[in-house]
Amino acid sequence: MYRLNRPSITALALAASSAITSLAAGQETPAGSRPPPPAAAGVPHAEAATPAVAPGEPAVGPADAPTPAAAPAAAVAPLAAAGPATAPTAVAKTTGAPAAAKGGQTGSGALAALVPGSGSPFAGSTVTLRNTATAISLDKAHEPTYNPYYALQLTLAPNVILPKGLYARASAFVTRELTQEDDTTYRGESVWSDTNATLGWRALRVPSLGAMLNLEALFTLPTSKASQARTLTLGTGLGATLIVSAGDFYFLGISRATYNWHRYTTGQTETPWLPGCQGTATGCDPYIGNGVRNPEWRLLNLLGGGWSPAAWLGLNAQFAVIDNVLYGATDQRTPAGVAVPVSATNSNLRGAFYYGLSAELRVHKALIVLLGVDTFNPQLQPDSTYRQAVFNRFSTLYVDLQVAPDKLLAL
Repeated sequence: MYRLNRPSITALALAASSAITSLAAGQETPAGSRPPPPAAAGVPHAEAATPAVAPGEPAVGPADAPTPAAAPAAAVAPLAAAGPATAPTAVAKTTGAPAAAKGGQTGSGALAALVPGSGSPFAGSTVTLRNTATAISLDKAHEPTYNPYYALQLTLAPNVILPKGLYARASAFVTRELTQEDDTTYRGESVWSDTNATLGWRALRVPSLGAMLNLEALFTLPTSKASQARTLTLGTGLGATLIVSAGDFYFLGISRATYNWHRYTTGQTETPWLPGCQGTATGCDPYIGNGVRNPEWRLLNLLGGGWSPAAWLGLNAQFAVIDNVLYGATDQRTPAGVAVPVSATNSNLRGAFYYGLSAELRVHKALIVLLGVDTFNPQLQPDSTYRQAVFNRFSTLYVDLQVAPDKLLAL
């Protein structure tokens, strides 16, 4: 485990100007068995960004895995903070105020709150109950060992609209797996995510084009056990969100860059790397370390869009490319003093793809039901070929019940 050297002010300034952030927590090797579900419908969340080795597939090297199953939500600023994948309210061409969608419906979730207009100062706040399962849970013959996953997840995402085009958001969720757990401390444990906060500014509006550009400052607090185990103290970043709406269609573009402040460049100690250390004079303490490097920088670029063919229905799709830059590896020495140089093929970059498809059923102005599939997977398989898009062994199916508290109280 190596002590982390803090970056210079110049490095942080470069991060602020890059306007790109990342979502997934990249590390050396995967662990665990199944990816936890995301917290916001149709949008890659921190816990969605944790693909892991499932039964029947051996552990693979760096080319195949951006993160272990215990990856912290704090390490991955969730797009849930940018709003669920629901169609935003159209921007009126003359006034810049939100125009109602078909049947008077407006987009749901925090994304709708990004569109300027009148209404409750808490517009865009959501409480979401998710039922989720891995797609391969439906097919016992998909892998040699059947290991189903089904869980409930409760997400709290308050949103506050502030004066002068500012807004503030936060999000956190708790997950309870109902099948046999593989990655919890005890049976029946409810696992908290990290807490993500956003301070945003509606920097630019072009009503004639139905377009809006928002700039955001991002913060992640390590309230999850996984982030604490990886010594994360804070995540900071900057991002930009572009929303364009035309009639019943919308386009969404998100770009973010995040810097993670860890106490150490690797996760906390786990097992001794020197066999037989129990018999040494010093014991195993000097030889303990998991060697899994933490991601220093995280980059995310996402494109999405949607269509509302009816007042009660919305269809959404997203695709994201996620890159994680790990702390650089250094040459090491064995207890005997023999130098072990870093491998020339050891890359500091970990890459992953995200795909999301969802259908939004607007049951009531205060209630939306979302059905969809999320897939977050490493770019490469163990044999260095690309994984199948959208539907693969990392895909999760979900049904969300999403309530807008401000609209519920207004009834």
